[in-house]
Amino acid sequence: MRSNELAMWQHNAPGFGVWIHTHGIDASLCVNNYQTSKFPSTNKYDTKNFMKYYRGEANIPGCPMNIIKKFSVSEENEDIGGIHQEAAGALGPNLGITDITKIIKANVLCNKYGLDPNSLGYTISFIQECAAKGIYNNAENINLDFNDNLDLLSLIEMISERTGVGDLLAEGSARAAKEIGNSSSKYALTVKNNEMVPFEPRSQTNLALGYATSPTGPRYDICEHDWDYDVNYGWEHTLDYSRTVGILERIPMEYVGRKKVRNYKALNTIWSAADGLSISLFSTAPTRVYSLEDMAKLIRIVTGWETSSYEVMRIGELRNQIYRFYNYREGFTSKDDYLPERFFNLEIDSGPQKRSKNRQDGIYR
Repeated sequence: MRSNELAMWQHNAPGFGVWIHTHGIDASLCVNNYQTSKFPSTNKYDTKNFMKYYRGEANIPGCPMNIIKKFSVSEENEDIGGIHQEAAGALGPNLGITDITKIIKANVLCNKYGLDPNSLGYTISFIQECAAKGIYNNAENINLDFNDNLDLLSLIEMISERTGVGDLLAEGSARAAKEIGNSSSKYALTVKNNEMVPFEPRSQTNLALGYATSPTGPRYDICEHDWDYDVNYGWEHTLDYSRTVGILERIPMEYVGRKKVRNYKALNTIWSAADGLSISLFSTAPTRVYSLEDMAKLIRIVTGWETSSYEVMRIGELRNQIYRFYNYREGFTSKDDYLPERFFNLEIDSGPQKRSKNRQDGIYR
């Protein structure tokens, strides 16, 4: 594990929740509900700034990396919470927030009330954009600006207690859009009525395909990210365990074509198997600690089953099929395998991936 650069990035303080200032720049940031990638305050997300509020590792049973790290703005370590990767993006640049103490406080409230920080972030950014476009009448005069003046903590309390605008937002952006009407649905960035995640699909096309076709809606852990395989930014060890599933070369993260579809199929199948077998995605093949062969060996040691790498992959495929059959039974069809129109119509406007957008030519839809 200690020789794996990615594993140690997750293991070492301040953990994998602090990524905006590095990975986010290379693959483009989600800013202001994916309206832009311009965010001049990334330096405020630097490691040294988060370390001021670092309060140790969150104890994760069975995880030697303890990838979730705890943060608190209280010197007495009150109001403490573990920050996941999605929280920093969804509650940060997505809302126009540059004050990381506000994100830490918001994350603690999410833990307190049992709210998903990612879904919450994109539900709030939805109403922010509706207010900015004049679609939502902000009669309560709550600050919904895309900046640090946003009444974020008050909104979380209101959503939890279902008071005021919180009652409108409490069941997510898709349902809120139906109630607001007036074309507000195009600002609710959802797939299968579940909110997007803060990892850019226009620059990472494996993720785009995964977000669209996932039976559960967007998951940032639907497969290993395209960044890892990029010709300029990918980890040095990326291909070591990838060749066994047929990924033999690095591909630009924004590339669209058959190679990416093939790669997505393999990468998604591995992580589907890991999910089904209760193996942490953050230790599995192909870029983490275990190889595919190690995963099969681990299953044999724990269960006594004589299995193989081949069977691990078949388990991943079976799990995906069961999900799909369930969705078909509930009325979903291939028409629900879509991305929000914004990702086809609006190009990334800054950074190395400038001018990237998704294509509506049958690759994704």
